[in-house]
Amino acid sequence: MLLDAISKYIKAFSQVLQRLIKTKAKINFNRVAKVSGLSKAFLYTNLEIRNRIEEGYVSVPFQ
Repeated sequence: MLLDAISKYIKAFSQVLQRLIKTKAKINFNRVAKVSGLSKAFLYTNLEIRNRIEEGYVSVPFQ
């Protein structure tokens, strides 16, 4: 059940990040949290998500 929830959050993150990239919006923790509805704490503690936000660009879709 927990893995399902995390999977749902990661999918939401991926969709938001792709939308921000497509619109050439600035990518940062505040914006991703606001648009996705995910907490900044979740974004910071998930290392894969954190690294992708810090990069500011995603060349390969999140799996």
